[in-house]
This record gives sequence, structure tokens and C-alpha cells, in this order.
Amino acid sequence: MAIAAHPRISSGRRVVAHARGSPPHPPHVLDRSPQKLVDSFLNHTPPTLPTVKGASMELFSTRLTLRPWADADAPALFELARDPRIGTAAGWPPHTSEEQSLDVLRNVLRGPEQYAITLREGDELIGAIGLLAGDACDYLEADDEYSVGYWIGVPYWGRGFAAEALQRLIEHARDSLGARAIYADHFLENTQSHRVMEKCGLSPVRTQSADILYPAGKRDVLIMRRRLVPHIEGNDMNHPMKQLPERAIDEQEARDILRMGEYCVVATVDEDGHPYATPLSYVLDGDSLLVHTGIAGGQKTDNWERDPRVCVTVAMDMEPVYVEEDGEPGFFTTRYASVIATGTVRRVVEPACARRALAQLCLKYCPEYRDKIGDAIEWELPATAVWAIDLERISGKAGRRIPNGKGAVGGRR
Repeated sequence: MAIAAHPRISSGRRVVAHARGSPPHPPHVLDRSPQKLVDSFLNHTPPTLPTVKGASMELFSTRLTLRPWADADAPALFELARDPRIGTAAGWPPHTSEEQSLDVLRNVLRGPEQYAITLREGDELIGAIGLLAGDACDYLEADDEYSVGYWIGVPYWGRGFAAEALQRLIEHARDSLGARAIYADHFLENTQSHRVMEKCGLSPVRTQSADILYPAGKRDVLIMRRRLVPHIEGNDMNHPMKQLPERAIDEQEARDILRMGEYCVVATVDEDGHPYATPLSYVLDGDSLLVHTGIAGGQKTDNWERDPRVCVTVAMDMEPVYVEEDGEPGFFTTRYASVIATGTVRRVVEPACARRALAQLCLKYCPEYRDKIGDAIEWELPATAVWAIDLERISGKAGRRIPNGKGAVGGRR
């Protein structure tokens, strides 16, 4: 399991790999020719780090602290960076001494927006993460776009630390730096890092060839991106649903409605702020709704890529009724059960996960064709995109009791 991202990419004029003993910072595209990079590596000439807005600060998540590097981190850095499984996954050779690690720490890692990843309890070093901007990276297209790279030490693999650190840095880039997009990249075979990026909302953009310093040669990398909308204070989507007390339902019943509902409506806004809502077939899978679209995409997927926040509604048991009580004038009302949920959309890229999602959708809507599902998925998969809506808040209500004209509650269904 190699949790390391950003193999250094070359477009002919830039190559990915830090010089000076191959620092353990995740690889990014540096503005240096391949030969100059190799020469600087052999001559121990420190690279020039790109400028990123602001100095590094302390960032906190549930279990981690992202903080600036200190000389005292050199011994722990060496113990982690000496393992060849780390550098090989990111494109730099393992460290050979504490002196080399200290040199890398002082000349590379102690730059703007470069962070040591430590455990909040005990400040134990477990990895590195950082941002690059501007000309430092070939695939960045604007000043408000950033490329993130990271690695986690082998003893700490398999515990979700990479995703936690990456998500915290993305939030920092959005809220403190005004980032409109976050990019990252990884070697094609590094499926673990791909899952980390996917979990944090990044989607594939393209594959690109890279000149790699270690092991020397060309390798293909996958570039991934997450578009961001800068945080606006007071613009939280998670407003509670307004409802009469007698119509409120608990979260478990709301989840039952999500599970049993036939269709959902997913609402977004376009780049001009115009609302756009689409009815979709879906299936509930844990804390996510799984949906599918055509591979070519369209208005809704363009909106999801630009701003992954969505609002989902599901309604069922709709029944209009006419009520007469105690000689009072009759009135019309509706029995119903409904849910409003908010969350973020991400593309499900891993083929096995996409197949599983499509199988769940088929079993929900066409269970009688169970024996045909496998072949149908293989036939349609190349033309199909699968998406997950990760739910953050669920609120529901039900008009299962009929109120009288004065707002009191009448009989049950």
C-alpha cells in the first residue's frame, strides 16, 4: 500500500522531482529541465520553491496537526523517508542519513504552505503534505489553482490519515487562500492514493507522461482535480427543514424513505447562479446515494464538477385528500412523506466500485432480470459514469395525519 502522491510530471520543459537528495515532499512539476534537475541532484544544489500565498500555519483535524517543519523533525523524517516504499511511490530515492534529511528539511520542506503531518496527541511525525502554485506545476491554469502532494509513513498506512490530512489542506486552500481548484496526481498503479483523492472529491482529468528521477525513466501519471467554491460565511447549505412538530420524523425514518423512494431530484446551481434540478434514479448505499449518467456528461455534471454541493429531495406516498370534520367546511390537503438531504458529489472511478453501484441500481429497479445484470453492466460500463452523493445532513417530515382547519391533528392514515 503506497500512500504517496504527485509523481513529478514533465511536458518536455519541466520535470517532476525535487533535487537535493530527493526530499520526501510529494512530487510536483518544477520549472527545471530534466538534465538540470539531475545535475542539481548530483551536485546537491537546492531547488527554488515556488511562491505560495502566506506562510505555513498550524492546521488541525480530528486526529492530526499540520504544522511547519522544525529542525528537531530531522531524525523522525529520516526514519520514515529511508523506507524505499515511500520514495518509489512518489518518484524520489530513499534518504540515507539524518544529515541528508535535515538538509532537505531546511532547503525544501521549510517553504510556504509546506506542512509536517503529526498526530495531535504527542506530535508524532507521520508524513508530509503541501501546496504548490503558479509556474511550479504544468497543469495549473490560473492563479487561484493549487496542486497538493503528500505522503504517509509506512507504519501509519491503512488508518485514513492521508485522506484526513488532504481534506484539511483542501479546506485551508479554499477558505484561507481563495482556491477555486485543487489538483493532485499519482502513478497509475498507485490505486491507494487514487482512492484517497477520490474520497476527498477529486476526479480524473487526464493521463500524462512523466520523466521520473527515481527510478529513472518515463512513467504515466493520472492528474486529478476538485473544483472549489470559496467558503462564504453564513452560506451553509445545512439549514434545518422548517416543519410543524407533528410532521417531524426521526433520522432513521428519513433514511427509510431514502431507501424506499423511487426517484430523487438533485438540485445544483450553474456558474451564473441559476438553479438547475434533475430527477434521477438512485440507490442508497450507507451514507451515500449512488446515481449514474452518460459518460459525456451534461449540465448537471458540469455543475457538479464546478461546485460539488447539492440538495436532494425524495418524496413518496403522495395522496391528495379532501377532508370534512365536525360539520366544518371541507378542505384539500396531501398525505406524504419526504426528505431533504444535502451533501457533495464525487465521481466513482474505480471500476469495481462502479460495477457494484450499477448492480445495486439494477437490482433496485429491475430485480426480475437479476441474471441479465452482469452482462448488461459490462456492455454499458464504457458509456456510463457513476457518481456518489455523500450525505452530510438528512431532514424529513411526513403529512401522515390530517390537520383540521385550525391546525390541530386529526386521524392517522
